[in-house]
Amino acid sequence: MGRVSYDRIQGEEAEKLDDLFGMKDCLIEVNPGRVLLPPQYQEIGDKIVNMKVRTDDVWLVSYPRTGKFTELNKDFLEVFESEDYQKEVRVLFPR
Repeated sequence: MGRVSYDRIQGEEAEKLDDLFGMKDCLIEVNPGRVLLPPQYQEIGDKIVNMKVRTDDVWLVSYPRTGKFTELNKDFLEVFESEDYQKEVRVLFPR
């Protein structure tokens, strides 16, 4: 798969971001994609890019900081873990 690179943001851009978020080195540039993410992303970035995606994976996606993701996530997990759902899945997608 792809290789992830991480670059410190420097100069005036870095100063503006540090002032905005109230902390030094608050974001890094992640490539491919030229995305700004917290530096902690470096710990998991390669794993995410190289993870195996299966046809039966379920992706939960939400806008950041909407406040609804945690609630929706809990609701989906309850449905997926319910006995009725598991019976339906076995009927529709036998292994």
